[in-house]
Amino acid sequence: MKNFYKIFGLITKLPFWRNYLHTSHQRGFEDLKKMAVMPKFKDSNFTALQCGTAGEITTDEFLKSVLNQNQNAKIIIIDLGEEQIASVKKLIFNKYSNKQIKARQANALDLSFIPNESVDWIETDGFLAFFDKNILPKLLKEWKRILKDDGFITFRDFASSTVFEKIIDEARIVLAKHTVKANLTRRTKKEMDNFFSSAGFKFSFERTLIPGFYRYCLVKSK
Repeated sequence: MKNFYKIFGLITKLPFWRNYLHTSHQRGFEDLKKMAVMPKFKDSNFTALQCGTAGEITTDEFLKSVLNQNQNAKIIIIDLGEEQIASVKKLIFNKYSNKQIKARQANALDLSFIPNESVDWIETDGFLAFFDKNILPKLLKEWKRILKDDGFITFRDFASSTVFEKIIDEARIVLAKHTVKANLTRRTKKEMDNFFSSAGFKFSFERTLIPGFYRYCLVKSK
């Protein structure tokens, strides 16, 4: 994943990236309101997890969004990439050393270090494309285990529902394989929705300006 961090890191340094992330987080909160879910942002034990990070800039915007809601929130950052976590730890040391933030190199399929029903918010971006149809249910099961009742997940990812979107998605997969050496999975919008329903999540979604790129909000069903 070193090649991924090096190449994608160039994108995160572009001026639009911070605005994209900030706007995505805020719209995720708006999606919760539409679903009549009221997060306990001010709770003394509010806990947020960033599952996968492109590095310090992506995490910096996530931390701002969480701390803007609760300055005393507990925050966990995980990624499988050593370089990503190293950059995040440096960010935390330099800018957030007085906050309750931990960064850890970890596999999202094994979050055994996080207790059951202890997380309020999971945030990720373009992450599900790394998991095929056999592995994605395992990820969703692990996320559901650590979420509190009415805990929620916000993310953006690709899912095709038209021929044009399928073409865009296939081109993206080829590009990722030959640039950042990542093997991504393509899935239809219907398949995506079925995964979430089967895993026991209520969800909402909105199209973005990018064809086939959707904004999702998942809520743990009681």
